[in-house]
Amino acid sequence: MKFSWMNKLKEFAKKLDYDSEDPNSGNVQNLDNYQTTKAFITNTLRNNDVVLFMKGTSEMPQCGFSNYVVQVFKFYKVKDFHVVNVLDSDMIREGIKKYSNWPTIPQIYIKEEFIGGSDIIKEMHMDGSLEHLLQREKLI
Repeated sequence: MKFSWMNKLKEFAKKLDYDSEDPNSGNVQNLDNYQTTKAFITNTLRNNDVVLFMKGTSEMPQCGFSNYVVQVFKFYKVKDFHVVNVLDSDMIREGIKKYSNWPTIPQIYIKEEFIGGSDIIKEMHMDGSLEHLLQREKLI
């Protein structure tokens, strides 16, 4: 069964207990509200040490840049990285760009800190700083 981001966002909005009387509250009826998407992104980052917002999945990347990051993480044997497939939700795809103020996908976060896109990961991989960061944060 395909994972539904809309259902996941609705569940998250219910947990936040938004006031359904307030049209700007981000309640289930107002899921296009950026605040709900932002809260979902923030919660995802808080609950996962490494988060990759990408096109596709780690098993089936849908773009070369996303695939590159997955392969680099596999190369380093990153213990656990959480993937968010932005192709499943327009709200997440556009929301993550606004959240990070970064226009492209993929986007990588380590310990809630925005690292960058595939170009930054490539540069860090080449100069050794990615391995150092992953070791320092005890992710490999």
